[in-house]
Amino acid sequence: MSNLHLSAPSSHLTVSSPMGGKRRWHIKTVATIITTLLTTVLVACGGDGAADPVAVAPSVPPSTTCAPFSDSFNRSVTCEQMRALAGASEPYVESGGDASSGAGDAGADGTSADGAAIANMDIRFEDITGRKITTRTDANGYYRINLRGMKAPLVVSVLRDGNPWKSMLVEDIVRAPANRKFYTINLTGLTDVVASQVAKKEGLSGADALTPAVVSRQKGEVNGVVAGLNNSIAAQITAAGMSTSTFNPLSTAFVPDRTGYDKVLETTIIVRTPSGETVLVNTAFRFEVNDQWTYTGISATSTISLSNTITVLTTSGGKIASRDRKWSDGRPSRVGFFDPESRYLRDVISDGAVCDFSPPAIYEYSDAVAKLSISQSVTGTSTWSCVDSTGVAVAPQAYSVTFRMIGFEDVSTVVGLFKNTRIIETMDNISGTKSYVWMDPVMNRAVRFRSVTIAFGIEVTSSTSELTSFSVKNYPRSP
Repeated sequence: MSNLHLSAPSSHLTVSSPMGGKRRWHIKTVATIITTLLTTVLVACGGDGAADPVAVAPSVPPSTTCAPFSDSFNRSVTCEQMRALAGASEPYVESGGDASSGAGDAGADGTSADGAAIANMDIRFEDITGRKITTRTDANGYYRINLRGMKAPLVVSVLRDGNPWKSMLVEDIVRAPANRKFYTINLTGLTDVVASQVAKKEGLSGADALTPAVVSRQKGEVNGVVAGLNNSIAAQITAAGMSTSTFNPLSTAFVPDRTGYDKVLETTIIVRTPSGETVLVNTAFRFEVNDQWTYTGISATSTISLSNTITVLTTSGGKIASRDRKWSDGRPSRVGFFDPESRYLRDVISDGAVCDFSPPAIYEYSDAVAKLSISQSVTGTSTWSCVDSTGVAVAPQAYSVTFRMIGFEDVSTVVGLFKNTRIIETMDNISGTKSYVWMDPVMNRAVRFRSVTIAFGIEVTSSTSELTSFSVKNYPRSP
């Protein structure tokens, strides 16, 4: 280094060099040179230059402020909230992503319901690359997820009772900052119908066989499947105040409040068949006044053949509102009344007795029973209050009946073959009997009964009966 020698007034200095000669500079100029030289020495010698901007200049400019996202209901989702969602820790696989700012993120949300919220249940996402992420619904069946690192198409399933509903995301995922909107991915019986039909386009049995690779190959068929489904449930969609041209079960945002999409779920019965296909039940079918069907059976305690005939008296929206039941042995007939959800309200007996169920009881015609999957059960509990034929009130009784779905079976009767009847086990707390009912999935009515008396823990068959005739006008018979 040069030897510095002050030999002038304070405003100047003279620099003497070992090479000889002197130079006179203004002191401010020299101070700048000294600062630069000292900084260079410190850096070169490994000195601590942390406070110096030259020594610690970052190689990447700082991230800009991250603008919030909007979920399917146009609610703001901050970048901090995005980073807290399941999937946020996944590596960002496309160029341009900035993990610190959320600029490479995309979000998804939706509702999981089947007439009621599927609450506090796991939802699994799988993308075309094999990535898997799991999140959980809240009390309203709602979820959010960060799609960081995920690539469409996705297949989504809600893990419920061993028989999950499935859904999918077909459209490509456009990430922030180009897009800050969430993708809506619902999980309902209707999305499972779509998933099932898309799988069948591939020659598969149903929704359980659906994979992202299948969706990728069949993505051109999805819109047609949705349009066909909407056409099948056009009456329910219209009654819910929506349009078949815009309703999409996969991506129409909703909450389980018995309106809109949720009302469609409330009024549409969806089941899995033994082959694994998910199908609509009782959608085009409507009961009419004077529709009638007769059951004939033999009592196990005698050899007498008995029959009972049911006749529709009134309807409401295509469902039975009241019906009359008469027996061939002359016992008093009964008129049963039902609410709009087909729950039992009142029994009026021809001998003058009247019985009310409060609240309404889940009974043999209930839509809730028709929606059961294998091993699922539902229980109706009511107070059974009666006035006998003499007008005397009978002490109210607590009445409960439990229905359990145990399987499917094809049933051949004198009036024809009924495919995929649903076997329902029924047990109530009053009769002391266990019943097995084979329900036709079209009419949602029994085609076979088997009633069992339980004595000392032993099942003793008491009676059986089977559908022997029906005059339902619009039943979709085979050609």
